[in-house]
Amino acid sequence: MLRRAIAIPMGQTAAINTLIDLVPKRLPGLSGRIVIEAGAIGLEYIAISANMLQILRSIWSIAIVRIIYMCIGLTVASVPFTVGMEWLNAKEASVKKRTETQAENIELEVRLH
Repeated sequence: MLRRAIAIPMGQTAAINTLIDLVPKRLPGLSGRIVIEAGAIGLEYIAISANMLQILRSIWSIAIVRIIYMCIGLTVASVPFTVGMEWLNAKEASVKKRTETQAENIELEVRLH
C-alpha cells in the first residue's frame, strides 16, 4: 500500500512536469495547464488540426515513457534493499534455529541423565 501511495504522486508529478515543459515548447500559444485539464482523452477537443493532435499525443506518450522509466529506476533501486532485508531475515532465522537446536540438545541430555 505504501508503494502505491508514494508511486502515484511521483508518476503524476512526472507527467504534469513533462506536459508543462513540452507543450509550450512544441506548441507555442498553448498552455500545458489546458492540456492537463483536457486529459489524454480530451486532446481532440483542444487540438485545432490533425498535426496538433499528433504533437499532443506525442507529448503524452513522452510523459508516459518517463513514468515507466521512473518506475523501472525505483524498482532497480529497491532490489539491493530487498536482498539486504532477506539476508537479515535469513541470518535471524539461522540464529533462532541454532538456539532452538541447542535447547533441544540440552533437554535430551537432561533426559538421558
